[in-house]
Amino acid sequence: MYFEKVVQPGQVGTILVKVHTTDQLGPIEGSYELSTNDPLHPVIKVTIVANVKPLPAYVKRITTADVAHGETNGAFQIWPTTRPAVSIEPGERLTIGLRIRALASDAGSLKLGPGAPDSWKLRGETTGDYWLDIPLAAAGRSESRTAALVVDLGENRSREIRVQLMVMVPTENLVVTPRDLDFGEVTLARSESRSMQPGL
Repeated sequence: MYFEKVVQPGQVGTILVKVHTTDQLGPIEGSYELSTNDPLHPVIKVTIVANVKPLPAYVKRITTADVAHGETNGAFQIWPTTRPAVSIEPGERLTIGLRIRALASDAGSLKLGPGAPDSWKLRGETTGDYWLDIPLAAAGRSESRTAALVVDLGENRSREIRVQLMVMVPTENLVVTPRDLDFGEVTLARSESRSMQPGL
């Protein structure tokens, strides 16, 4: 628990409590006490109750994800990243979601910018958070897409947050189970014309 300033009588202060949930799952509860020099309230007790949900399975597929912090862009935090890179198999379908949270009350409102793919959906929640839902379908080749989120700051002011998606589709898969794997002799001319990505 962290409290950085003196609160004068009748004034308001902020207490920052960090709860580490890395190794926790399900309901958690923590109580904290703040000692004061107020004779009517010498101790203020704060209890935090939360339900730690498991990490969505798709997040493990985003190789650029910063699960602990996400990324900050202006007055918004984008979790797990603004540059998701995802590997999917040919013909596979997957939807990923990016949570966008305002870091200040005057951060502005969001909308998808012109040119964003029609399949991308931005939805707002009652908490004030936004979710950008991005459906992925492997076409047969790797591709990159960039779309803008427009931040409306009011008074005809706006700015953009750019989201860059990289979808990686392997051209060939090699599945093996033997004890030894021998590719034989591969000449440079042959290896430059084709790429191999062995996965063991």
